[in-house]
Amino acid sequence: PDDLTARIFGKIGNEAHNDPLALAAVLRRPRQEPFTKDQLAAVTCEMLIAIGDKDFSQPATQLAAAFRRARLKTLTGVDHFRTPESFDFIDAVLDFLES
Repeated sequence: PDDLTARIFGKIGNEAHNDPLALAAVLRRPRQEPFTKDQLAAVTCEMLIAIGDKDFSQPATQLAAAFRRARLKTLTGVDHFRTPESFDFIDAVLDFLES
């Protein structure tokens, strides 16, 4: 397809260990209202929020601040779709799980 987003999601859906039908279902689902700050603040478990500095979702500081026990890790040179294969991401997850 000519649409860059469609090409990216098509590629991701067909990569190993991904389910293209599940991805298509997520993309077709009805749009939902975002969670409120009160709903996010009610989450009490520790969490790691990892985002690349090249991610189109940047910045994640407000998201991390909305949770009581969130740790934010910004990955240098990483975009949204390459976070899972980033060695810095893997190290951050291992550090988080070991703490």
